[in-house]
Amino acid sequence: MFKKISILFIAMAWLFLAHNALAKAPSGQELQKPGVQADFLQTLSNIQNFSYWVRNDGLIGRSPISGNSGGIYPRGTSGVVFAEGIIWGGYLPPSVDTNPRVGGQTYVIGTQPGWIVTPGDGVNPPTAVDPTDLRARIYRIRRDYQNLTVDDPGMRQDAAEHAEKSISDVTDAEVQFLIDQYATDWENWPTDLGAPFYDANGNGEYDPGVEVDLNGNGTIEIGEREEPGVAGADQVIYFVANDLDVARTTSLYGSQPIGLELQVTIWGYNQPDATLGQMLFKRFRFINKSGYQIDSMFVSQWVDPDVGNYTDDLAGCDIPRSLGFSYSGFLTDDDFSGFNLPPAAVGFDFFQGPMVAGAPEDTAIFDFQKFPGYRNLPMTSFIFFAAGSPISDPPLGDFDGTLEWYNMLNGYTPTTDLQNPTPYIAGAGENAGQPTKFPLSGDPFLQTGDIDAFGNNFGPGDRRIALNSGPFTLPNWDDLNGNGKGDAGEPGVQEMVVAVVGGIVAQQGGNNRNAVAQMKINDDFAQFLYNRLFQGIPKPPIRPKVTLTELDREIVLDWGSDIDAYQATEANDPVLGFNFEGYNVYQLPRETSTKSQAMKIATFDKNNFITTIRGKKFVPEFGDI
Repeated sequence: MFKKISILFIAMAWLFLAHNALAKAPSGQELQKPGVQADFLQTLSNIQNFSYWVRNDGLIGRSPISGNSGGIYPRGTSGVVFAEGIIWGGYLPPSVDTNPRVGGQTYVIGTQPGWIVTPGDGVNPPTAVDPTDLRARIYRIRRDYQNLTVDDPGMRQDAAEHAEKSISDVTDAEVQFLIDQYATDWENWPTDLGAPFYDANGNGEYDPGVEVDLNGNGTIEIGEREEPGVAGADQVIYFVANDLDVARTTSLYGSQPIGLELQVTIWGYNQPDATLGQMLFKRFRFINKSGYQIDSMFVSQWVDPDVGNYTDDLAGCDIPRSLGFSYSGFLTDDDFSGFNLPPAAVGFDFFQGPMVAGAPEDTAIFDFQKFPGYRNLPMTSFIFFAAGSPISDPPLGDFDGTLEWYNMLNGYTPTTDLQNPTPYIAGAGENAGQPTKFPLSGDPFLQTGDIDAFGNNFGPGDRRIALNSGPFTLPNWDDLNGNGKGDAGEPGVQEMVVAVVGGIVAQQGGNNRNAVAQMKINDDFAQFLYNRLFQGIPKPPIRPKVTLTELDREIVLDWGSDIDAYQATEANDPVLGFNFEGYNVYQLPRETSTKSQAMKIATFDKNNFITTIRGKKFVPEFGDI
């Protein structure tokens, strides 16, 4: 393949390889002071094309500083998530309670920071660590933390997002604080509290620095050195919370605590311009330390999505994908128009529900391991609220909220009658008028089926959605291996994995409906990675080493003289099957121009008879995907 090109009359050539919604409800806890905080209560998942707030008590997706939308997509533009959280509900034995108990996080945070130190035993209740304990803070790491500098534009944006101020107002000290915090968290990663790490030697213990060449290629790769991390991610967040604070649980929906420890891992990839960068992943590990078995238990991903202007949203679900989503009710949105963008869409994919007994041919996933004879529950129901409608938010601080939520966890509308629940009714499509546990399951892009705002469904407005999974039984925890962490195979431990997936068609012709289609394309890629247990994360080709020679009214670009460099660029991906196919060379009118403003002036294609690479993308001239 040619790797040199002589270009006439070119000033610059580049090589290209293959505003928040208003607060609507109190958070239930005091907001934090603005600025980069030294108390380690909160941080951002923002290495991908999302900027997503996370706090150590379980508040996720909402700004702990302003109280406004805390899920921004695309990063640096408008909000798509106002708040989100995990809800659970179930029954303890009759000797304890004849009614269900419900906990988690919505507009009030029903969990507190820290782990449960002493599990309950049926006589003595569980006890938790002091939530102000320094180790009960939030942790955030980056694999490349040692290479970060205060001049890194990405780090300056990170500091600006943490302080919720403009990049121009960020100080070097604020940037350095975050860099130092990355180093501190790396060195103090709490593996003894359940934080994930690469167990290169497979002994179940954290042995920092131990290296094992597992694939025998002579190079130590991700997963072959014992260090913090999970799933080949570039940024990982971890914290532990519990539900033992009575004031918090009763302020949520009037329930007493159950005795659950919640270990939360959130991760993303430093590919904001690629498909992999349009998503972040969340793993929730539930450990029952109550001293009792929890019966008829459900878990739920609750979301208050505000896609730009919160007053004109719609919602939907995709049953085969176990996906719930939200999008703008109109072709354009004022908040996104302020950034010269059409509206985005946001989805929540229930990749992995609780693991239950299955048929011999079934296989479940837990902690990225496969367990034959078991299966993971999918999204077993989808529910939505429409603010101001008859289907609206359960009351906070009131046990009626627990009863309503338990009905919703079972896929019914929010009523307090557990014996005679009221079903959702399909409002449009071929099943209009029929009861359903999956309302709004039509396709907004194709405009088929039960679509929000069609038929008898509500018009655009302020939506909330929840993806439920259950029922299952959660026994009291038995620490079989004695490490105190709650591992795969131990009774009383369950896991759920959820992806937050964005979609936007930024080209001319992009709108609310094709944003949903793009989000589903991105979600399919996320599912592909999950199905492979995140073994082999696709990476862009390594940047070529280009030398430039200036001649009279001519320049020469050469990226073929360094054999090792171009062989690294053209290396194939044997795990995922992505093969290098060639180079495009573009001329840009100015240094700050984007690829869409460039003119392609040359293509260097491998001589292998492959002339077309197929994929799904939005084509403006057809207005379609």
